[in-house]
Amino acid sequence: MINLLSLLFVLAGSPVPLGCFEQQPELTDFEVSGQGVIYRNAYHGSPLSEPKMVADLSASGWLFSTQHRVVASYLPHTAWVGQQRFEQLLLLAYHPGLQSEQLVVVRVFPQQSVSWQFDQLLPYLDDAVLTTEDWVVTALWQQQQQAAGWWRPIPGKATQLPELYAGILYLPVAEFDPGDDCPPYPLDLSVHIIHMHSGHTVSPPETVQLSEPGPLQWKLKVQGEYLGLWLQHKEDNWLLQSQLPQILSDCLQCTSVIEHSSWPKMLPVAHFWLEEGAY
Repeated sequence: MINLLSLLFVLAGSPVPLGCFEQQPELTDFEVSGQGVIYRNAYHGSPLSEPKMVADLSASGWLFSTQHRVVASYLPHTAWVGQQRFEQLLLLAYHPGLQSEQLVVVRVFPQQSVSWQFDQLLPYLDDAVLTTEDWVVTALWQQQQQAAGWWRPIPGKATQLPELYAGILYLPVAEFDPGDDCPPYPLDLSVHIIHMHSGHTVSPPETVQLSEPGPLQWKLKVQGEYLGLWLQHKEDNWLLQSQLPQILSDCLQCTSVIEHSSWPKMLPVAHFWLEEGAY
């Protein structure tokens, strides 16, 4: 049931994430309502006999974009009933009370029998927490892995869904007057670089400027011995990461640089052995 606050903001024409920006819809196994009720409609593309509710985030009072992204993921420790592999939904929502957008991440496990509620998501781990004693950070990391997901405020408006590379989310955010329905161009963007499992900042944001509307494209290119991550917009190109980092399972803040030689450019799918005398 939609709560009264959300209904009032919907009727008043409150902004919804991605409303001002061109975004190609993505086909997934899930359906997200404007109130944050999430149903699984299919499993790996095969339709279910009836939709199954996997999360109800309507208690937040937030307004959710129905557009979302789903990624396969893995946690180093037991996350839920002995399951480590899961699907991770990347969502965007609008907080009417604070008049700000939120990045929301929800985990869905293969044998999940319950429907997550909003209070089972945790706030993201901020920079101040990560400077405390190691045992505190370790305990919070364990707690974060047991949660249904996490959320964090966005300082502006997301221009598209976050992109994921090597366990790190890249989220372009436009910073402009929140009273404006849609931003004027040229538009300043900050690309926020976020840990996919805890929401903490991996490195400072990178800034770019768009001269006109249009979709952003991401490209991986070889930069000497390393892989570089580029952001492209029509004729403009920006190097966001000259040495693409990846998260590690050793600790919450552990990362390493991906070398070009170790990046899996091809994956084996079958072996055909030379046989003689079999016919």
